[in-house]
Amino acid sequence: MPFSDFDTYWSTLTSKGRAHYNNKEYKTSIEIFEKLCEWDNENDYLKQWLEASKKGKRNSLNKYFYLTAFIFIFGELAFSDGFLSKEIKLIMLKVGFLFLLVALVNEYFWDKIIKWTKK
Repeated sequence: MPFSDFDTYWSTLTSKGRAHYNNKEYKTSIEIFEKLCEWDNENDYLKQWLEASKKGKRNSLNKYFYLTAFIFIFGELAFSDGFLSKEIKLIMLKVGFLFLLVALVNEYFWDKIIKWTKK
């Protein structure tokens, strides 16, 4: 008899997946909830946890996007015109705003984009 037939195993695995999610270990959480959704693809509760884990993993990248944007934008402002040419400063500013735009889209609109593409 496979483990998936035991309610205790389901409960334990679900708790383990939620614990990994709460500890921001999204990769492990995604693996657990994908396995659970594979066994019971009608369970909306498990699907919500899986989607939340995927969203958490995506949003964990935003701190790097924001940091990179900060470095480029404020780095451009910190250097005088004599140290860097205006063209390089303009490129730094554009790259900084590009990273800022990517982070904002990822944080606020990516879930909506995914839902639109699924329909």
